[in-house]
This record gives sequence, C-alpha cells and structure tokens, in this order.
Amino acid sequence: MKTLEDYRKLMETGQEFKELVRLTQHDEITGEDILLLNSDSKISVICPRSEVEMFDYRGTLTTFVGKRYVFAVKEIDEANNRVICSRKMVLKNRFDELVYRMEQGETIHAKIVKFIPFGAYLRYKGVSMLLQNRDFSEDLERVQDVHKIGDTIEVKLRRVTRGPGGGRLIVEAVHKHKLDSVFTLDDFEPNQVTLGEIRGIKPFGVFVKIAPGLDALCPIPDFEIEMNQRVLFRITQVNKEKGRVRGKIVRLVNDLENEEDEDF
Repeated sequence: MKTLEDYRKLMETGQEFKELVRLTQHDEITGEDILLLNSDSKISVICPRSEVEMFDYRGTLTTFVGKRYVFAVKEIDEANNRVICSRKMVLKNRFDELVYRMEQGETIHAKIVKFIPFGAYLRYKGVSMLLQNRDFSEDLERVQDVHKIGDTIEVKLRRVTRGPGGGRLIVEAVHKHKLDSVFTLDDFEPNQVTLGEIRGIKPFGVFVKIAPGLDALCPIPDFEIEMNQRVLFRITQVNKEKGRVRGKIVRLVNDLENEEDEDF
C-alpha cells in the first residue's frame, strides 16, 4: 500500500510508474476533468486533462479508461490527501530521448494509429509522429492504400518541429513504397486523364505529380484545392524534349467514392 511518502520518493527520483485508469470525472479543485488512477490506499491519484498528452488534449478522456499508462509524479497535494500525476512529463522525456537517438541515425518500427488525407500518424512507445504520403511512397500510393491500422513501418527522422507545447516528429519511410510498373514521360500524351496528386500551389499555377519524378503544371481551378489532394488530371500538352507536361485538374478524387467490392 503506497503512502504519500512513497509517491514523494517517486517524484524526487523521477521514477515512473504504470497504473490502470479507473474512471474520469470533473475535479472542482483543479477546475478541469481528470483521470482517476487505480490506488490500493485512500490516497487519490489523479492525472488532470492538461497533463494527459504533450499537446492540449481536447478529446474525450473516456478513451483512457480501462487501460494502463505510464505516469510520473508531478505534485503531492497533502491538504487534499492526493497525488497529482503527469503523462505529459513521461512523453516529453521519451520524445527528447527519441529525437536524440534518431538524430544519430537510428531507425525505429512505429505503429500506424490513424490515417489522414495526406499521410498517417504513427506511434512509438507513446510518442506520436507524422508520416506524409510523399515521404512514404515514390509513386502515388498513400499509406492507407498499402497498410492498415496497427501495421508497423520502419522510419527515420526527417525533421523536428518545435512549438509552445513541445515538439513533433516528421518521419519518412526507410524503404519507400514502389509500384512494380512505373509510368514515365513516354507513357503520356494529350487528352489522357490520369490520377495525380497536388504537390505545389503557386500564384501562377498548380504542380500535380502524375508519375515518379514528373510534375505537371496546370492553371488554378475554380474550386478549392489543398496540398496532397488526389485529383483527376487531363493532359493537354506533352513536351518530351523539355520534359514538361501541361494540363488541367478535372476534379478531386473523393477517398469515400465507391470502389469495386473485392469480395463480389
């Protein structure tokens, strides 16, 4: 049975501990929602919302209930006979350590936890990182075209971004995905409609990747577009001497469009 003194020693030594999250509730003292950790004594062991993640976490705390996480002791509240813990401190330490290792050239196998339009979020020992489609594939395949949630990918550090709440890892695949058949400039001609991906938006036009190492230039369409969106691209000009392709964006490719049922 842990006492306040036991938790104080954990705080002074910086030792982390793993515990089950029993429930979530609003706390009148801190004025925010908290996670209440499992305890073998009458001491309340809590983790405030502000200490749950490295960045401000605005999602539901019920996601954490029933799972075991690693925490560090941040403060001993003797007046209210409770211990205030932090998962943010743990993640920050892991983040700094991971950045150092990856800056030395170390690669890791990170797990896919969420797909987004321009890539996927990965996680390694609680630390989140971003893998963009362009850093995953040398063709037009997205992370979600090749992998599923829970798969692991070997990645290396591309860059680190720093912000008020901490930092973020941007990674790239060690072994970039390649299609067996690769299109080249010789495969394209006027009036073809091909799949492309927006790679650059400039005042004078839009660059659309239509093949590995081949970006086509087109006018800005009259509908809203964003970086990394997939589009249908109509080719209007092919200059093989200069290695240039011109065309226009026909429409966006909706990721939710019906695809042929593979089980049919």
